[in-house]
Amino acid sequence: MLLILKILLPVLIFVGAVYSSKIIKENAPEPRQRPQFEQVLAVEASTFNLGSMQVLLQSRGTARPKNENSLVPEVAGTIVSLSPNFVVGGHFKQGEPLIELDRREFDIALIQAQANVAQASALLQEEQARSKQAKADWTSLGRKGSPSALTARVPQVAAARAGLASADAQVKKAELDLARTVITAPFDGRVLEKTVAVGEFVNRGVMLGRIYASSALEVRLPLAASQLAYLEIPGTQSDAAATGELSRVELRAKVGTAEHMWEGKIIRSEGIDTQTQQLHVVAQVDNTASDAGELLRVGQYVTATVTAEKLEGVYVLPRSAVREDREIVIVDQESLIRKVPVTVAWNDEEFAAIESEGSLPDSPVVVTTVLGTVIDGTKVRATIDGKAPPPPERPAKAGGSPASGKADGRQDQKGPATDGSKLQNTTAAQARADASSQPLSDDERRARLKQWREIIESGGTLPEQDKQQVRERIAAGGRVPPWLRTAVE
Repeated sequence: MLLILKILLPVLIFVGAVYSSKIIKENAPEPRQRPQFEQVLAVEASTFNLGSMQVLLQSRGTARPKNENSLVPEVAGTIVSLSPNFVVGGHFKQGEPLIELDRREFDIALIQAQANVAQASALLQEEQARSKQAKADWTSLGRKGSPSALTARVPQVAAARAGLASADAQVKKAELDLARTVITAPFDGRVLEKTVAVGEFVNRGVMLGRIYASSALEVRLPLAASQLAYLEIPGTQSDAAATGELSRVELRAKVGTAEHMWEGKIIRSEGIDTQTQQLHVVAQVDNTASDAGELLRVGQYVTATVTAEKLEGVYVLPRSAVREDREIVIVDQESLIRKVPVTVAWNDEEFAAIESEGSLPDSPVVVTTVLGTVIDGTKVRATIDGKAPPPPERPAKAGGSPASGKADGRQDQKGPATDGSKLQNTTAAQARADASSQPLSDDERRARLKQWREIIESGGTLPEQDKQQVRERIAAGGRVPPWLRTAVE
């Protein structure tokens, strides 16, 4: 008997161990599985309608005088006086004396010319008297007919009259030379260059300085060939100057820390540069005072914005929404994206004008988020015109009801009924939290929180469904921002 027990006891222990192991494996707790959601790309999109876009051409140039003169004396002489305003940058008025030459020699020449006039006048009177006397003698001698011209001293009278005219001309020339000893300003302007000083002797035709009219300046602006199609240039077939519709130009420049603006018009075009193949247009600024009273000065570097053609019937999109200036990405009614080739009519640093084509639907929903690789037919969650899409449907949680006491396949064997009720309530709260906590991407989570915060900061109230989701997350011990916790309490 003892031998039988010694043999059977190990066998029974082994069989019991195998059976116990089988029971443990069959009743092992199953791991809880979180619901799996389809990963959908979140993008921003906007609806665009046909509109218009004003084409603004950007260029740069340097201000230069419209009217520039060189001061040249018409007589020779010594400079005896210079105007205090005849300095580089000095401002002068029209008719103001700028340079005076020594006039004494010209005064003498005028007196001599006036004396010659007196002599010629006396000679003419004498010859006229002799001619009259000759005609009287011819009559007193009883001669018939008219005396000859030589007898009547007609040539002598004509010569005396010519001498008087020559003397008068000499007087006028002397007066003109005398007036030319004073060089006056032909217009209101400024001095560009001064090359003489008081006491210098100058010959006729030598440059004494350079001046320019300050009433109007010009800016030479280069434009590319692609820009010319949108600008009406005076002198072309569509001559805007004939109708008075010159293109407007805004010139801007910084003086110190302040930016100043001047307005002008495109008045003409110049030739094409052979090296850059750019056409130069000329803008004229009539009023050289800016809105702050700052004058546009010669040589000042300015940036120009030329108001060109206005495009009608185009879609105006952010330039970042146009991929490689040839295609855009749109969202269809099924929240699928696809690439559409487009023609860019015009673009600048911020916007692009897209021509309306048959490939574009009416009021297209264009993706404004910058994407990398785009595959047609990809499903997205698009926030359109600031309106977030509805949350995706949550699948039912797998497993038994928490109320059955077997939510995870295990029977609660611990404690009295009160402990089981507490465990049941905790499991139910955890289930609600699991149902409300979706595996959202970081972009989706930030977009939802941003939307909620904007509603709260604007004085609005969250929808009851969203509040309930937040409360369930708080009950489940999830992390919730303080401002959101306050809003749902």
